[in-house]
Amino acid sequence: EQTDVTVIGGIAPSEAKPVRVDMNPFTTTLSPVDDDNTANIDTPRFQWEAIANASSYQVQVSTVADFSSIQMDEESAASNFTTPAFSSSGAYYWRVRPIDMHGSEGAWSSVQPLNIMLLPTLSTNDANSVTRNSADISGTVNPKGLATTCHFEYGTTTSYGLVTPDQNIGQGIADVSVNAVITGLNPETTYHYRLVATNSAGATYGPDQTLTTINVPSAITEAAGSIDSSSATLNGTVNPKGANTDYYFEYGTTTSYGSTTPKQDAGSGRTDLSVKASITGLIPQTDYHYRLVAINSEGRINGSDRTFTSIDSTPPTITKMAPTNNAFNVGVHNRKITATFSEPMNGLTITTGTFLVHDGTGYITGGVAYVGATATFTPSLDLKYDTAYTVTIASGVKDMAGIPMAADYSWSFSTAEQFRK
Repeated sequence: EQTDVTVIGGIAPSEAKPVRVDMNPFTTTLSPVDDDNTANIDTPRFQWEAIANASSYQVQVSTVADFSSIQMDEESAASNFTTPAFSSSGAYYWRVRPIDMHGSEGAWSSVQPLNIMLLPTLSTNDANSVTRNSADISGTVNPKGLATTCHFEYGTTTSYGLVTPDQNIGQGIADVSVNAVITGLNPETTYHYRLVATNSAGATYGPDQTLTTINVPSAITEAAGSIDSSSATLNGTVNPKGANTDYYFEYGTTTSYGSTTPKQDAGSGRTDLSVKASITGLIPQTDYHYRLVAINSEGRINGSDRTFTSIDSTPPTITKMAPTNNAFNVGVHNRKITATFSEPMNGLTITTGTFLVHDGTGYITGGVAYVGATATFTPSLDLKYDTAYTVTIASGVKDMAGIPMAADYSWSFSTAEQFRK
């Protein structure tokens, strides 16, 4: 009896190979119609017509026709068998024989050739050494026993469009590491890439991977805060642009700076990061220049120069007055009383409420003016003869930094007697 037997090993069912089988009791002889028993998958399926009285079948696969080197020795209860996975392409041989319920074995079928052609397998790694215009992409390829080449496809979309040169990785059965350095990339751009390996069985396409190129960081110098006489907080914004970035501030009394804050880590993100640094040891009432500096593997960026002025925290004092303290025989006609301060003052704080003149019975009226560093009190009327006056500058007067005097300041003088006018 003869029947069609199919060796299913192709990529599609249409590639299954019909063979003829001569069936005899407890024997199976397989004679292919043609010699092209080629399987392009690693688990081909053998099939034969069931034999009467057979309770199972022994299937063997070998790399040599005399079966002196057995690769597979399996038992199947059905009249078909799907092999375990083949690890390598190449020429193989297979045969089958029936076994009855008592364990008696029938004769082996004729030896059937089988040519396994496996697609290469591969894996793709994350990109390394990514810069603003290049990257190292890599992966592994297993040729599966057939001469294999590979390359990477890459581009800004999954259509790729760019290809690295082919690499010949031989015909072994072990994983082979491969890589390619791609150049000419644009900064801060996402690229797609995949590994492609090809042998005589066909091509294997790896999954899509992405990388994003980096760039020099950005650094924006912002207004200083918390300014006092000896310290301040410097502020800014850093964007690492995808690379490990450090930042610091330069500062000094000129644009040569001369002092720096300690380096700090801004990370490797791709978004703006608010940064700050405190500085101390400043000179009161002094102009300072400062700027933010950011550095990564792609270069150094200097933020713009900005300035601030440290505050004078020293309270103002009276350095000169007229009439002087304890002066006597002071004239009474058109007499002006003045107080000179140690620094420029906020004239709005020097008023008749803070510049006071007392004649022993009460405060006299007058007007107050402030020019330069000197305040002047002009009495509404002439001073009285032979009278002791007390002048008080109240602590409410403030300098330009808003610092008040430490305490009220007072001095006295006396006017001439009338007969000596």
